[in-house]
Amino acid sequence: MENSPQLPGRTERPVPASPAKSSRILEGISAFVLVAGVIYAVVTYVGLPQIVPVHFGPNGEPDDWGDKNQFLLAPIMLCMVTLFCLVIARFPRIHNVPKTPSTAEGWQALYTCSRNMLLWTSIGVGLMLVFVTYSTSHPEISGPWMALLVLFILAPIVYYIPKMLKIAK
Repeated sequence: MENSPQLPGRTERPVPASPAKSSRILEGISAFVLVAGVIYAVVTYVGLPQIVPVHFGPNGEPDDWGDKNQFLLAPIMLCMVTLFCLVIARFPRIHNVPKTPSTAEGWQALYTCSRNMLLWTSIGVGLMLVFVTYSTSHPEISGPWMALLVLFILAPIVYYIPKMLKIAK
């Protein structure tokens, strides 16, 4: 696409600066949640009974059971989501942003917000999938944890989208 025509009124996005310290810290936390979640799943898998809970009702109680191999779906999804978010966060120039800033500084601020939103969302999804793994191996655990984790996933989106819109004004 190097020779693709420039659309009228569109400017080339500047190259992102190195990730801010906040983004690097969030990358580390996201990677830690990934590694800890996978290690926990591998260690736990061996001791699981052949039949495990695979779905939980709104009250947190198991309401469906299945083969223990289904237990591996959460850590597999954890790997996929986390790695996807880490890669996309490293290349903020390739994903959509809500508005186009008019200055290079605006773009850099937008890149930082975009990275941080992705990384916080990755951490939230990672924690949710680790909780699903934990709940499957400890079905007696119930409570509002899943709802709180869903809020944790949505919070960065609710926080960063208006911030990005303000930067692009």
